[in-house]
Amino acid sequence: MINLENFFPSFDIFESINLNLREGLKHVVVLELLKHEQVHGVIGPQHSTEEKFVTELGQKVHVPIISFTARTSVLPDTENHYFVRTAIDDAVQTRALAAICKGFQWAEVVILYEETDYGCRFISHLNKALQDVEIGQVHLVAVPSSAKNSHLRKELSMLNEKKTGVFLVHMNPSLGFRLFALTQKVGMMSEGYSWIITDSVSNFLNSMDSVTRVSMEGVVGIRPYVPYSDNLEKFKERWTRNSMVQNKNRGQVVDLNAYGLWAYDTITALAIAVEKIGPVNSSPLYAKIAKNGTKHDDLRISTFRPRLLRELSSTKFRGLSGDFELIDGKLKPSAFEIFNVIGTGERRVGFWTTYGGIRRQFINSSDHDQAKTYSTSTAELKNIVWPGDLTSQPKGWLPSILRIGVPWKSGYKEFVSVTDIDPATNRTHNPTGFAIDIFNETLKFLPFKIKYEFYCL
Repeated sequence: MINLENFFPSFDIFESINLNLREGLKHVVVLELLKHEQVHGVIGPQHSTEEKFVTELGQKVHVPIISFTARTSVLPDTENHYFVRTAIDDAVQTRALAAICKGFQWAEVVILYEETDYGCRFISHLNKALQDVEIGQVHLVAVPSSAKNSHLRKELSMLNEKKTGVFLVHMNPSLGFRLFALTQKVGMMSEGYSWIITDSVSNFLNSMDSVTRVSMEGVVGIRPYVPYSDNLEKFKERWTRNSMVQNKNRGQVVDLNAYGLWAYDTITALAIAVEKIGPVNSSPLYAKIAKNGTKHDDLRISTFRPRLLRELSSTKFRGLSGDFELIDGKLKPSAFEIFNVIGTGERRVGFWTTYGGIRRQFINSSDHDQAKTYSTSTAELKNIVWPGDLTSQPKGWLPSILRIGVPWKSGYKEFVSVTDIDPATNRTHNPTGFAIDIFNETLKFLPFKIKYEFYCL
């Protein structure tokens, strides 16, 4: 209840909004709230498995369903007037991911995603975003939520044989952390590999152990950018104190990420919307009964709920997560920060915005001189340390080892001279001579490194 305590101190109207908290917002709980508690707004659901039923129910009885965790929608927007999403839409995140892949000039990407309804909807957005930037070589690997380590290891081994070096991971943090622990063990966190994580993992990095964090060194991730503010810092201090008190027996502090801030701003927006409506007059709140031949015919349609939806849709304020504004029932797109996992910590290397593209420093949309130019260059970013402790950007593919033939003969040693030959393979390690010098000098002009071995012909 820390949010309401912050919002209402200057008002003598604490009773104007009442939060009816329920553990696990399943469809039976929503039905109970609508029938018996006469609620005018529902915050939830937090899990996509309940989303379709709850949003359809909200549309039927005209009750706003407000979710700070839903990043996509199971229903078309035209059928979802009463579904309000106060989190950044995944269509925006996928544009940021596609821009980064394009900026690094990767022509091929392997996407490992969790095999859920939400995961499939995310992939639909991501496929479109990658196609829009002309990255057509996309390989999809669906991973079951219940996948055991043996399954993950098998998938990684098969991917390692494809010689593709760019991997994008979108899955729940628990599954993602197990994946990266195995990735290091099979040798796929070494030179030549690139790993990108979506905010499904990056929002929860502070909750993983130090061993897992080390296994992710060199990973690049994105997550919603939360700008600094005095109110945010004060709230974090109160949150930490309260969390320490509530979890003193377990000795841990619950981490506050973007979802926690969106939840806070959601309740704040709802409270502001209620205050804008003011006291309800004596006109009946329930104008008619919703009847359409279903078992939920006893649910009544409220005349207050559409007003609440209108006021909520027009509510704007500076929240803890940044500017709060809804456009077509979704939170207005903001910036994503791009970061690099280094050692036991992480380093911010830049930003992506819908108006400015990839930038080293955050630019506000009101800064017209900079915001009017959309940057697609990753050269704007700070230096990134890639897997294998490399500072040079991987090319996105793992080249095979080239077999260089050496036409060795007993004469003309000034051109080619060989002193050691493996009789089993004909391989030689240190050939010398003018021809070898020319070959080595030529390699210096290539924009990338190649691996090679010499074999005597």
